[in-house]
Amino acid sequence: MGTEKPIIIVISRMISSFDVFDTCIVRKCGAPRNFFDILSLRAFVEKVEEWDRQEFIVERTHAERSLWERNPYYTLKDIWDSFSWEHSSLKSVSELFNLEQELEREMLLPVLEMCEKVNDCRKRGDRIIFVSDMYLSSVFIMELLRKHGFYQDGDSIYVSCECKAAKHDGSLFRHITEKAGVS
Repeated sequence: MGTEKPIIIVISRMISSFDVFDTCIVRKCGAPRNFFDILSLRAFVEKVEEWDRQEFIVERTHAERSLWERNPYYTLKDIWDSFSWEHSSLKSVSELFNLEQELEREMLLPVLEMCEKVNDCRKRGDRIIFVSDMYLSSVFIMELLRKHGFYQDGDSIYVSCECKAAKHDGSLFRHITEKAGVS
């Protein structure tokens, strides 16, 4: 009885990674310009001239671009903290920050084929990782992925603004392989 050797079974799980935006979830309004147009319709407490809406879009876009030049790992909060355009009918910065998140929740739809693909990978025992070059937080993105049937407990999510790494130069993937313990 005491001479039995323990049986050790090593199961090698694959890792399947999925980009979040434009792969798993998409904006039903299409291009970012359309998203900002809708945001501008809701950014003011009363009706404003078209010129004011267009200027709001330019300034929101400028706030993001100027951050990118200084630090490509900015967050949505950073964008709104750097937004300095003023208008008497414009909502407060904190309201605009919340409004943009609400609009993301409203505009994002799942790509059903990808949801099936993620679940197929999960069924075969793959470890699921979601990756995004984005200014939205991992908690926010996780909420969206969970809402649309993608994210489950045990999955991982890596977002460039939190990892201080990006997909375009490969640093985000190096960060993921290090954190996930794979070569």
